[in-house]
Amino acid sequence: MSFKDVKNVAAATEYIASLNERWPARTAIMDLILKQVRQLDVEKPRVLEFCCGAGVLGNHLLAGLPDAQYIGIDQSDPLLDAAKETLAPFAPRVTLLQRDLNQDEWHKGFRADDHLFDAIVSMQSLHDLGGEPEVRRIYQLAQGLLHLNGCFVNADLIVEPGAALPKNPGRLTVDRHLQLLTHHGYQNVSCIAQLGGFGVVVGKRN
Repeated sequence: MSFKDVKNVAAATEYIASLNERWPARTAIMDLILKQVRQLDVEKPRVLEFCCGAGVLGNHLLAGLPDAQYIGIDQSDPLLDAAKETLAPFAPRVTLLQRDLNQDEWHKGFRADDHLFDAIVSMQSLHDLGGEPEVRRIYQLAQGLLHLNGCFVNADLIVEPGAALPKNPGRLTVDRHLQLLTHHGYQNVSCIAQLGGFGVVVGKRN
């Protein structure tokens, strides 16, 4: 099942279960993302998640960051409905928005100083936007949405150097992700893990 096949909350639950079965490293990946946000040492971090889906990562972050404010965006209304249910225990700290990252309007309202973020995160998502140009564009736009010393943590499915996936052009090598982050002005760029088909890359705005 693809995220494009999700038409209701029940299908969203089935979709997430299939992801966890096919990619068992997801739990460890979420722990790594949480650790990166904690290391910012911000009392009340403001966290934006790209392609939040049914709220699985959001739930993990909110449980581990009791004072965090969380904003999740996704283009799928059924997945956002599922996220609303998943994140209901944290409702006062949650904002969910229907946005398409491939459309310019997705960052509308985020550019004022009081709408910047301490962390922007994404898990198993950006490769689905299209190809490298789409990933590059998100890195560029996201850099301007971070507070100074804020971080972008992208945990995505990767391709090995020299390999090609014509049907999945958004899957890049770790080195290419690091090059794109560096090109768009991120500092302290690094890959903190390669695990179970994922690469976890981090860049900061200094």
